[in-house]
Amino acid sequence: MGTSRTIFALESRGDVVQFFAALAARTSVVRTRLGPAQVQPPRELGASVAWIGVEETNVLRGLHEQINSGLKAVVADPAAPFDGPGYTFHMTLGFLPGPVARDWVEPESSLYAGEAVSFSDLALFVYDGLPEPGWQSMTYRVLPLGRAAAHG
Repeated sequence: MGTSRTIFALESRGDVVQFFAALAARTSVVRTRLGPAQVQPPRELGASVAWIGVEETNVLRGLHEQINSGLKAVVADPAAPFDGPGYTFHMTLGFLPGPVARDWVEPESSLYAGEAVSFSDLALFVYDGLPEPGWQSMTYRVLPLGRAAAHG
């Protein structure tokens, strides 16, 4: 099971869901702007990751730090190799096996860059087939953010 930041054993599912449900309940709608589309070259998992960048805000960085510190009480090892102060905020579009040519994304890369967006839900995903390239994910649970649920 994973979030946008790391992967956990399925046995941790209940504790992880409770952690994120509590986080969502005390979190307001998150507002930011989109960045360009990008493709991250393969790393440990052997797959390229296509994503749309999301502009870092103090709120996003604060949530990221809450997740990093809070998960230590929930799972044995919440560390992720791509995590920490250098984390790139993004919305994952998909996972592609192996390297991807740069021109695959270039023509459309700035199509939505600069667009204002609001996030009112926190989604948890279940992944199948890790760590093989071409693995798939599906939405496991969508948790409305606290103020979003109260006002929307």
